[in-house]
Amino acid sequence: MGLFVDPPRGTAAGSAAPREAPRNARRQGRRRRRWRGWGAAPAALVLAALANATCGHTVHRPHEGVDRFDFRSPGCVPELPRDPTPDTAVVVRYLGAGGLFVGWRGHAILTGPFFSNPGFLEIAFGRNRPDEEAIRRGLEGLPLDRVGALLFGHSHHDHLADALAVARLAGNARLYLNRTGARALTAELPRRLTVLEDTHGRPVQLVDAAGEPLPFRLRAVRSGHAPHVGPITFMDGEGGCCDAAFEERRYWSFKEGQSYALILELTDGDDLASPVRYRLLYQDAASREPVLHLPPADGGYDLVVTCMASAHRADGYPEDVLALTGARHVLITHYESFFVEWGPGHRFVPLLTDGRADAFLDRVGCGLEA
Repeated sequence: MGLFVDPPRGTAAGSAAPREAPRNARRQGRRRRRWRGWGAAPAALVLAALANATCGHTVHRPHEGVDRFDFRSPGCVPELPRDPTPDTAVVVRYLGAGGLFVGWRGHAILTGPFFSNPGFLEIAFGRNRPDEEAIRRGLEGLPLDRVGALLFGHSHHDHLADALAVARLAGNARLYLNRTGARALTAELPRRLTVLEDTHGRPVQLVDAAGEPLPFRLRAVRSGHAPHVGPITFMDGEGGCCDAAFEERRYWSFKEGQSYALILELTDGDDLASPVRYRLLYQDAASREPVLHLPPADGGYDLVVTCMASAHRADGYPEDVLALTGARHVLITHYESFFVEWGPGHRFVPLLTDGRADAFLDRVGCGLEA
């Protein structure tokens, strides 16, 4: 997956990608209300019926000077630098779906690491079965001994279902997630969970499983989740406790819970008074709602992580978020199908067409130029 290396504030410009994006963007989509009450089985079957007809794989204007980009033949294989977390740079690696590796000053965090990719019928009728080999491949080359925290913006299966398996591999990591996700994991990891609702939107210093502070500060901002089909958001609402073990839960029990946009600040120290060297905003679901809750930020945002899936159903997204944050760089995620094994020949997630991907890139350009 993609690799992004950027200097922190106060250093010379490095190898970061340029900000250029398509011009003449237009806002797309309409505001949608949620339609509650749909079960998982019919939801998955609806998606299965539409998948082959609506998946795409090519965008035509990824940035100025390039006519098209084909996800089936990307033409490059990104590699981590020799030292994945050099002191002189912020390292961000995209892991697929909502997954990121963020390295800074010898420490690292992961967001929403998910690799197992069950198919439609498994989601409709099956139970959580993490694919250990796929998880190993997805994390290969990453310094898991340096990972001190796992962060999750919401608790759908394509973000949370591999959490326990990844937490076993990153044994020093504390998990930061919403109340729904914490209920699902409390039996297995009772002393390694921080519930985002309990932070009340205030900045908190991240700590690892042993309670040692990390050079990362987190603020969880209330957000939302764009509908999947029409006004329907699958598996929304709060999830309760379950008698089954985490890795025996039915996929339809992975409810969204309260969605959050996460402000992650990389600092020189390990307390709330430490100066910010790099600030990023992470969204693992398309939503314009964070603009209502984002606090003022001196120096703006160095990186905004956006979600392409379902963005056409979130009016004003991502351009309003990008304009408000003054984003210096944008990372686009959650575009590839998480219903099939990852590898050569990727296609877009169901319902994301080539045209919708192009429109999203236009709106990114609009937000950067605002």
